[in-house]
Amino acid sequence: MGEYIPAARGLLAGRLDPGLFQFRGFGYPCLLAASSWLTGGNFFLAARLLNVVAAVTGAWFSFVLFRDFLGPKPGLFVLLALLVHPAFSRATIEAGTDMPAFALSMATTYLVLRSGKPIPIAVAGFLAGYAYITRYNAVCLVAAGLLVLGFSSGRRRLAIVYGLGCAVPVVGWWFFNRALTGDPWTNRNYLNVAYAVYGRNVQWDRFWSSVGTEFHSFGDVLRYDPRAFAAGIARNLVTHLWLDLHKLVPWWLGVFAIPGMVLWWGRRTGWRGVWLHYGLNYLALSAVFYVERFFLYLAPFYLAGAATVFFPPRLPREDRWHGWVSRLGRLTRSPSRPVGLAVLLIASAIQAAGPIARLLSDAPFEVGDAARRLSGLAPPGTRVMARKPHVPYLAGMDLVRFPSEGTLGQLMESARRDSVGYVYYSGMEAFLRPDLQVLFDPDANLPGFRQVAREDLGGNHWYALYAVDPAAPDPAALETALVRLLRKFVDRHPTEPVTYFALAGELIRLRSYPEALAALSQAERLDPEHPAVATLRAQAYVETGRLDEGARAAERGIELGANRAWCRFVLGQIELRRGHFDQAREHFHASVELEPTNVVYRRLLGLAELRSGDAGLAARELERALALDSGSRWGRLLLADAYRQEGESARARALASTSSADSLPPLPALIDSLWVELR
Repeated sequence: MGEYIPAARGLLAGRLDPGLFQFRGFGYPCLLAASSWLTGGNFFLAARLLNVVAAVTGAWFSFVLFRDFLGPKPGLFVLLALLVHPAFSRATIEAGTDMPAFALSMATTYLVLRSGKPIPIAVAGFLAGYAYITRYNAVCLVAAGLLVLGFSSGRRRLAIVYGLGCAVPVVGWWFFNRALTGDPWTNRNYLNVAYAVYGRNVQWDRFWSSVGTEFHSFGDVLRYDPRAFAAGIARNLVTHLWLDLHKLVPWWLGVFAIPGMVLWWGRRTGWRGVWLHYGLNYLALSAVFYVERFFLYLAPFYLAGAATVFFPPRLPREDRWHGWVSRLGRLTRSPSRPVGLAVLLIASAIQAAGPIARLLSDAPFEVGDAARRLSGLAPPGTRVMARKPHVPYLAGMDLVRFPSEGTLGQLMESARRDSVGYVYYSGMEAFLRPDLQVLFDPDANLPGFRQVAREDLGGNHWYALYAVDPAAPDPAALETALVRLLRKFVDRHPTEPVTYFALAGELIRLRSYPEALAALSQAERLDPEHPAVATLRAQAYVETGRLDEGARAAERGIELGANRAWCRFVLGQIELRRGHFDQAREHFHASVELEPTNVVYRRLLGLAELRSGDAGLAARELERALALDSGSRWGRLLLADAYRQEGESARARALASTSSADSLPPLPALIDSLWVELR
């Protein structure tokens, strides 16, 4: 609803928005537009039907691929295991690019590995190219097909046929993309890579809205911190396999997958091509963050590995594994094997059925009610702040992403800055931002922020709508109203700690520290182990100069599992204020290791290194911070100071001349300024 249906509609109408093709080509929107002709223009129904057809097609090609490679029984096991596979089942229901890309990829793989005729190979090339313009990581299919055919005796000429087939959709997309954006290679998947290697400890919404916008190419991602980039990719290569074997496939099947793939696949005809398709896809996916549906193509390979253990091949006596495989074969061919396999498949089905039943029974039907309300309040094109695009889409309006952090006052400022007409708050937003539950209070009306609808439809199906006045209210009146509302909310829910957290956060923003600490004491009484108490206490103590108490609160936050990067940052700035530069550097370095793209952490690490006498290291850190925040006046002057201490006077003068500030303030004031940037 956010990108694909609007893109499909645009293709049919000839109105194209480059913003809808930032991460993927036009493969899926074209399929969706074509499918809509079968449903009378109902794009939502078309998307669901397309997904089911893709699921059946992908499952069939998985079956025939491993039937031909391993035999009928392993192939049948792969098919049955896939049909009750949790990630496969969920991806069948949740319509999007995942299942069509899976079907295209499995069809391509089968035709490349099992066919030796020009027409099927040309079709395989076309499907591989179409998979690429559907999901860019499918470029590894193009490479795998060319390598398999190019190094296969008697099939080398088919590599040309395959390449020509690939070129048809790919070149078509390049011309389309060039006409749309001016560059055939335009896409923003470098942000997915940046998040995978730098943002593992940051919410995607927060990463996207902050430093994510400062990366402009894959080169930017690589150059930002080559060491952290290499470490992130290496970490993903290991951890993704572990996640595959107990999340992508159920662990009771995953435990057999790698042994089957490693020990026996090499004895089957065509094993190099199978391994190449698996390996290149795994390498490509190591550059993105882990979500099971992204890795769906790998699931049949793991299931086939397990199937090889359950149906081991017969080996000649001279094979060194003959005795072991024979004993395993006798075990797996015992009369109890069908019962054992049935138990494994039933367990997978149970694991799949539970979450899917909950998803279907908890479908967010409240969005339809909210959209009808909105469409009667404002004209099409009005900007609506929400976490997901459903309500704006159904109301014919435009989405503005709900902020992932900040107080209620900051949310209002953000809505007005982004010209938002209405704010939608429901269970979906509350899952991300439980601290803003005051928005569902019937009396939650503030200057310039008026509640226009509130509905409780039972269970988790509720919502509230707010109209945002474009004119900024009087700051003093707004602050008074905000605190009064939050205090009233606390009085109504005196046993819920989250109400005290919300009040304390707003009081800290307004610098009412004694009242904030009193609210936190009440929250701690209700929930002594909640990490938010410690982190908010640490912030209040540091801002009032109570450094010892702030350090204890930050250490307590680490013990309770709070955001370690933030807690180490607090400890670092405390040591920096005390003049303990080496200790400060250790804390800031730990924060940067956890959140490599947090510019304030990097900037204070550079400051600590500069005060420790290591201008070279300081300059490297300050350069990285400035790359993501070129507008910071203090960032430019700090880097100029580092260059000056390194003896690079010309670079220092050039950088200082572009700053809006004349000179760096004293250390405490500088720390306070950078702290304000983070807040």
